[in-house]
Amino acid sequence: MSCTQNVKGNRRIVVADCSSKQFFEIPDGLDLEDKTVVENWMVTWGKLYIHYVNGEKEEIDFEWEDNYGFKNPDFEIEDAVDDCHTQNMMKTIRKSLCQNMYIFIFIFIFIFFYIFFPPK
Repeated sequence: MSCTQNVKGNRRIVVADCSSKQFFEIPDGLDLEDKTVVENWMVTWGKLYIHYVNGEKEEIDFEWEDNYGFKNPDFEIEDAVDDCHTQNMMKTIRKSLCQNMYIFIFIFIFIFFYIFFPPK
């Protein structure tokens, strides 16, 4: 048996990186790094958001998009995590979250009683 053969106990998957690039035009004369003019900026959901120091906000759509990655993605074969391992990992995460939730509830109740029924 080949070590690259996809069989139980040696699951394999193909992972394709289908990334694309979006290009945004910066307004003339604007320096996004100038903190005296621009409070902050970010890109999300295909828009460039600029928040100016004076309170104004600007949304800029991308001018063009490089979709080359969708047509010809980089890809490789990787080891897959078997379902049993994934299920055990999810159980561990849920158990950890529940334990943290109990701690949060205990602290909340403690603070509640401390605020509304302070020690005398």
